[in-house]
Amino acid sequence: MELAFIKNKKGTLLHPITGMISFLCGIFSLVELNINYLFLSSFFLPQALYSIPVLGIFSGIVALFTRRSKMYAWWGIGLNIFVLLFSFVILILAWSINPKP
Repeated sequence: MELAFIKNKKGTLLHPITGMISFLCGIFSLVELNINYLFLSSFFLPQALYSIPVLGIFSGIVALFTRRSKMYAWWGIGLNIFVLLFSFVILILAWSINPKP
């Protein structure tokens, strides 16, 4: 009789992983940003600096709808938004400097 109540949970593996993917995208983006600014050159693809945080934000939003990985989702969303915001602020500040008036 107990076998009738066992649910098939094959598709539920993706949901807990999405929060961790968001968090790891945020950590990798921070590492990439630090390496690029430390060596003053781009070791990674320039598009990766913007595409990886967007992927992390998207997977974090998906992970917010699960119960297990909300903490990783919030941390991932926060880290990815910070990387994007920092990149855009540095870009705007770099454009505002006029070396030849």
